[in-house]
Amino acid sequence: MTGSHLPARTAKTAKMTETGLLKPATGAVAGGMSVARFFSWPARRRSIPRRTACRRPAGGLLPALPMVLMAATVLQPAEAQNQPQNQDRSRSQPGLLASAETPGLAASGKRPAKILRGRAVAFNQAGSVWDIGWQKVRAQLDQEPGVELDFFTRGERGGEEQMMHDLRRGRAHMGGMSLQGLASTVPELNIAMAPYLFSSPEEVDFVYDNYLFELFDRLFAAKNLTLMQWMEVGWNGIYSRTPIRLPEDAQGLKLRGSPNLAAQSFLAALGADSIPLSSSDLVPSLQTGLIEGGVSAVVFHYFVTRRYATYLTLTHHSYDTGAAVVNKEWFDSASPQQRQAIRAAWGDSSDARAAVRSMVAGALEEMRAEGIQIITPEPRELVRWRRSTESVVDEMAMNLGEDAVEVLAAIRAGKRDFARRSNNSLGSPGSSGSFRSPGRGMEPGP
Repeated sequence: MTGSHLPARTAKTAKMTETGLLKPATGAVAGGMSVARFFSWPARRRSIPRRTACRRPAGGLLPALPMVLMAATVLQPAEAQNQPQNQDRSRSQPGLLASAETPGLAASGKRPAKILRGRAVAFNQAGSVWDIGWQKVRAQLDQEPGVELDFFTRGERGGEEQMMHDLRRGRAHMGGMSLQGLASTVPELNIAMAPYLFSSPEEVDFVYDNYLFELFDRLFAAKNLTLMQWMEVGWNGIYSRTPIRLPEDAQGLKLRGSPNLAAQSFLAALGADSIPLSSSDLVPSLQTGLIEGGVSAVVFHYFVTRRYATYLTLTHHSYDTGAAVVNKEWFDSASPQQRQAIRAAWGDSSDARAAVRSMVAGALEEMRAEGIQIITPEPRELVRWRRSTESVVDEMAMNLGEDAVEVLAAIRAGKRDFARRSNNSLGSPGSSGSFRSPGRGMEPGP
């Protein structure tokens, strides 16, 4: 296009460039924006205040666990409790690197530093171990001047389905959620939640850390996500308004399952009337009798449904680890130092696992004290649960395709490796008789 076809101001600029009176800009910030345009913005658009504390929602689902359950975690920093509500600074250029001068650099004549800005999202009960974990992540990133995040980790940005939508499209940039929520985007996660695939938390830790991390990181990358770390949710069970001890007790009952293949296949194998509902519809459905119970993690029942379903069967049929993920395009655009800071902020996964497992044990004790009937099937009864659902995992793998078959093969290989190592540990002199996964800590920055 020639200068005559351009608007008058642009044509004039083009002519000045041709004659050498004006040199074209070579620098760019904020995803291709010219330096000249950036610094023509009002100062208020460039000088964005530092991050503020998490905004607390208007109310919680239920009161948080007693502080005795938090003994395995670090308490929320006191100064964070007195700061103002969160301010969203990333609305102007969400998902991209925004350039801003770090204080003192302009005077020294150094090149402006690029600051990585974004939003962190999750759905946590205030005061829970997950909420405290996010406060620790925030405190870590507060020490990194090149990273500025707004934290919406108490459900301010909606449920897990909405958060996954935002993460993939760059409207949010860091998130933590359950495998139930992540499976809507990465369906191969349904294989890891298949019934009676794992026998112990230690086996789960070993297989996820050593056999599934790289595999799922590749599958997440295809959806514009990067896997940061496995988190922790715990064993799934069945909550109900009438006692369920055997698989036959669930036949014909209207039970809610998350709208993912693993939960729906499990309930179908039991002969239950499976009703997929979002979390927001769960309590009203229990109150009106639309459902008579459902499948969830023990901690979810403690926080959300225990007042409406007074029976909890510890089927331990699947394990939900949850995961921390980031938007891949956003993460790849960061500097090596920024990427390393984000990875390091999560700490060691073994700490999160220990904290959640301690909380689950305390939650069970508190529910028993409240009169909730906790049903623990006997070993011979668990055999019947396993037999009722043993065909589910292979059927799911075949229906989901080659990647799901690869995931199932990796899990089975990991289980064999864990069993071999456990047997070697049992037979070694001075052994305590147990084998523990080393845990997945920090992945080295690219």
